[in-house]
Amino acid sequence: MGNSAPRVARWAIAVLAVTYFALWACGPATFGPPPTPMADGNQHELGVTTTWLESIGEQESCVVASGVVCRGPSLAAWYRFQTGRADIGVSLFGGNFNVGVGMQFRARFIDEPRVFWALQLDAGFLYGAVGLPAGIAISDEVWLYVSPQVRAQLLAPFRLGAGVTWRPPEKGLRLGAELGASHTPGVPAHVDLSVTLGHEF
Repeated sequence: MGNSAPRVARWAIAVLAVTYFALWACGPATFGPPPTPMADGNQHELGVTTTWLESIGEQESCVVASGVVCRGPSLAAWYRFQTGRADIGVSLFGGNFNVGVGMQFRARFIDEPRVFWALQLDAGFLYGAVGLPAGIAISDEVWLYVSPQVRAQLLAPFRLGAGVTWRPPEKGLRLGAELGASHTPGVPAHVDLSVTLGHEF
Protein backbone atom coordinates (compact mmCIF):
# COMPACT_ATOMS: atom_id res chain seq x y z
CA MET A 1 0.00 0.00 0.00
CA GLY A 2 2.76 2.38 0.98
CA ASN A 3 4.64 1.78 -2.31
CA SER A 4 1.63 2.34 -4.58
CA ALA A 5 1.75 6.14 -4.44
CA PRO A 6 5.30 6.46 -5.89
CA ARG A 7 4.38 3.92 -8.59
CA VAL A 8 1.26 5.87 -9.54
CA ALA A 9 3.26 9.11 -9.55
CA ARG A 10 5.86 7.58 -11.90
CA TRP A 11 3.15 6.37 -14.28
CA ALA A 12 1.44 9.78 -14.16
CA ILE A 13 4.72 11.53 -14.99
CA ALA A 14 5.37 9.12 -17.86
CA VAL A 15 1.86 9.63 -19.31
CA LEU A 16 2.15 13.41 -19.01
CA ALA A 17 5.56 13.39 -20.66
CA VAL A 18 4.34 11.30 -23.61
CA THR A 19 1.26 13.51 -23.94
CA TYR A 20 3.38 16.65 -23.80
CA PHE A 21 5.72 15.58 -26.58
CA ALA A 22 2.86 14.19 -28.70
CA LEU A 23 1.01 17.49 -28.46
CA TRP A 24 4.18 19.51 -28.92
CA ALA A 25 4.90 17.59 -32.10
CA CYS A 26 1.45 18.33 -33.43
CA GLY A 27 1.14 22.00 -34.15
CA PRO A 28 -0.82 22.63 -37.34
CA ALA A 29 0.81 21.51 -40.59
CA THR A 30 0.29 25.00 -42.00
CA PHE A 31 -0.64 28.30 -40.40
CA GLY A 32 -3.61 29.95 -42.16
CA PRO A 33 -4.62 32.30 -43.54
CA PRO A 34 -2.24 32.91 -46.46
CA PRO A 35 0.03 35.92 -45.92
CA THR A 36 -1.19 38.02 -48.86
CA PRO A 37 -2.89 41.33 -47.96
CA MET A 38 -6.63 41.89 -48.29
CA ALA A 39 -8.23 44.03 -50.97
CA ASP A 40 -8.49 47.77 -50.33
CA GLY A 41 -11.39 48.59 -48.03
CA ASN A 42 -11.60 45.13 -46.44
CA GLN A 43 -10.55 44.56 -42.83
CA HIS A 44 -11.98 41.13 -41.97
CA GLU A 45 -11.61 37.65 -43.42
CA LEU A 46 -13.16 34.29 -42.52
CA GLY A 47 -11.88 31.12 -44.12
CA VAL A 48 -11.02 27.45 -44.07
CA THR A 49 -7.81 25.65 -45.03
CA THR A 50 -7.48 21.95 -45.70
CA THR A 51 -4.03 20.36 -45.76
CA TRP A 52 -2.63 16.98 -46.73
CA LEU A 53 0.66 16.05 -45.06
CA GLU A 54 2.82 13.30 -46.58
CA SER A 55 6.12 11.89 -45.32
CA ILE A 56 8.91 11.16 -47.78
CA GLY A 57 10.40 7.86 -46.76
CA GLU A 58 9.26 4.99 -44.60
CA GLN A 59 6.13 5.86 -42.64
CA GLU A 60 7.16 3.51 -39.81
CA SER A 61 10.43 5.42 -39.31
CA CYS A 62 8.55 8.68 -38.99
CA VAL A 63 6.12 7.27 -36.43
CA VAL A 64 8.88 5.73 -34.31
CA ALA A 65 11.12 8.78 -34.44
CA SER A 66 8.55 11.47 -33.68
CA GLY A 67 5.80 9.59 -31.85
CA VAL A 68 3.07 10.77 -34.24
CA VAL A 69 1.65 9.82 -37.60
CA CYS A 70 3.36 12.00 -40.20
CA ARG A 71 0.76 11.88 -42.97
CA GLY A 72 -2.90 12.53 -43.55
CA PRO A 73 -5.43 15.37 -43.69
CA SER A 74 -6.05 18.31 -41.41
CA LEU A 75 -8.55 21.16 -41.41
CA ALA A 76 -8.39 24.69 -40.00
CA ALA A 77 -11.01 27.41 -39.67
CA TRP A 78 -9.71 30.93 -39.10
CA TYR A 79 -10.51 34.62 -38.79
CA ARG A 80 -8.21 37.61 -39.23
CA PHE A 81 -8.49 41.35 -38.76
CA GLN A 82 -6.32 43.69 -40.82
CA THR A 83 -5.46 47.18 -39.65
CA GLY A 84 -2.87 49.25 -41.47
CA ARG A 85 0.21 47.08 -41.99
CA ALA A 86 -0.76 44.46 -39.39
CA ASP A 87 -2.98 41.35 -39.26
CA ILE A 88 -4.24 39.69 -36.09
CA GLY A 89 -5.93 36.30 -36.35
CA VAL A 90 -7.15 33.20 -34.55
CA SER A 91 -7.58 29.64 -35.84
CA LEU A 92 -9.11 26.32 -34.82
CA PHE A 93 -7.44 23.25 -36.29
CA GLY A 94 -7.61 19.47 -36.17
CA GLY A 95 -6.17 16.43 -37.91
CA ASN A 96 -2.94 14.36 -37.89
CA PHE A 97 -3.76 13.56 -34.24
CA ASN A 98 -3.75 17.25 -33.34
CA VAL A 99 -6.57 19.49 -32.19
CA GLY A 100 -5.95 23.02 -30.99
CA VAL A 101 -6.40 26.76 -31.05
CA GLY A 102 -3.78 29.20 -32.29
CA MET A 103 -3.21 32.92 -32.69
CA GLN A 104 -1.31 34.80 -35.36
CA PHE A 105 0.24 38.24 -35.71
CA ARG A 106 1.66 39.51 -38.98
CA ALA A 107 3.32 42.90 -39.57
CA ARG A 108 4.29 44.00 -43.08
CA PHE A 109 7.43 46.12 -42.98
CA ILE A 110 7.31 46.39 -46.78
CA ASP A 111 3.74 47.10 -47.86
CA GLU A 112 3.56 48.36 -51.43
CA PRO A 113 0.57 47.91 -53.76
CA ARG A 114 2.19 44.89 -55.47
CA VAL A 115 4.97 43.82 -53.07
CA PHE A 116 5.02 42.82 -49.41
CA TRP A 117 7.47 41.41 -46.89
CA ALA A 118 6.33 40.64 -43.37
CA LEU A 119 7.21 39.28 -39.96
CA GLN A 120 4.79 36.56 -38.88
CA LEU A 121 4.39 35.14 -35.36
CA ASP A 122 2.22 32.09 -34.60
CA ALA A 123 1.52 30.67 -31.16
CA GLY A 124 -0.72 28.03 -29.63
CA PHE A 125 -0.72 25.29 -27.01
CA LEU A 126 2.84 23.92 -26.95
CA TYR A 127 3.86 25.30 -30.32
CA GLY A 128 5.06 28.53 -31.88
CA ALA A 129 6.61 29.79 -35.11
CA VAL A 130 8.44 32.75 -36.60
CA GLY A 131 8.24 33.41 -40.34
CA LEU A 132 9.22 35.97 -42.98
CA PRO A 133 6.63 35.68 -45.76
CA ALA A 134 7.13 37.76 -48.91
CA GLY A 135 5.04 38.11 -52.03
CA ILE A 136 4.48 39.87 -55.32
CA ALA A 137 1.25 40.58 -57.23
CA ILE A 138 1.39 39.59 -60.89
CA SER A 139 -2.06 41.11 -61.50
CA ASP A 140 -4.82 42.83 -59.55
CA GLU A 141 -6.25 39.44 -58.60
CA VAL A 142 -3.22 37.10 -58.30
CA TRP A 143 -0.42 37.04 -55.68
CA LEU A 144 2.59 34.72 -55.55
CA TYR A 145 4.41 34.28 -52.23
CA VAL A 146 7.00 32.33 -50.26
CA SER A 147 6.83 31.68 -46.52
CA PRO A 148 9.93 30.35 -44.69
CA GLN A 149 9.38 29.44 -41.02
CA VAL A 150 11.25 28.29 -37.94
CA ARG A 151 8.97 26.48 -35.48
CA ALA A 152 9.14 25.69 -31.78
CA GLN A 153 7.73 22.17 -32.09
CA LEU A 154 9.16 18.67 -32.32
CA LEU A 155 7.82 17.80 -35.77
CA ALA A 156 8.85 19.98 -38.73
CA PRO A 157 10.78 22.75 -36.96
CA PHE A 158 11.90 24.09 -40.37
CA ARG A 159 9.43 24.69 -43.20
CA LEU A 160 9.44 26.49 -46.55
CA GLY A 161 6.14 27.17 -48.27
CA ALA A 162 5.29 28.68 -51.67
CA GLY A 163 1.81 29.57 -52.77
CA VAL A 164 -0.61 31.52 -54.90
CA THR A 165 -3.84 33.34 -54.08
CA TRP A 166 -6.55 34.49 -56.47
CA ARG A 167 -9.25 37.00 -55.68
CA PRO A 168 -12.13 36.99 -58.20
CA PRO A 169 -13.12 40.57 -59.09
CA GLU A 170 -15.84 42.08 -56.88
CA LYS A 171 -16.72 38.76 -55.23
CA GLY A 172 -15.08 39.15 -51.82
CA LEU A 173 -13.71 35.62 -52.16
CA ARG A 174 -10.11 34.50 -52.06
CA LEU A 175 -8.83 31.13 -53.25
CA GLY A 176 -5.35 29.89 -52.46
CA ALA A 177 -3.01 26.93 -52.75
CA GLU A 178 0.32 26.34 -51.04
CA LEU A 179 2.98 23.65 -51.31
CA GLY A 180 5.38 23.23 -48.40
CA ALA A 181 8.44 21.17 -47.53
CA SER A 182 9.48 20.50 -43.93
CA HIS A 183 12.62 19.16 -42.32
CA THR A 184 12.95 17.43 -38.96
CA PRO A 185 16.45 16.25 -37.92
CA GLY A 186 16.49 12.45 -37.71
CA VAL A 187 13.04 12.05 -39.31
CA PRO A 188 12.11 11.54 -42.98
CA ALA A 189 11.27 14.86 -44.65
CA HIS A 190 7.68 15.55 -45.55
CA VAL A 191 5.66 17.78 -47.83
CA ASP A 192 2.24 19.35 -47.47
CA LEU A 193 -0.36 20.73 -49.86
CA SER A 194 -2.97 23.23 -48.66
CA VAL A 195 -6.06 24.64 -50.31
CA THR A 196 -7.75 27.74 -48.84
CA LEU A 197 -11.11 29.43 -49.31
CA GLY A 198 -11.60 32.83 -47.66
CA HIS A 199 -14.21 35.57 -47.65
CA GLU A 200 -13.11 39.19 -47.17
CA PHE A 201 -15.42 41.97 -46.00
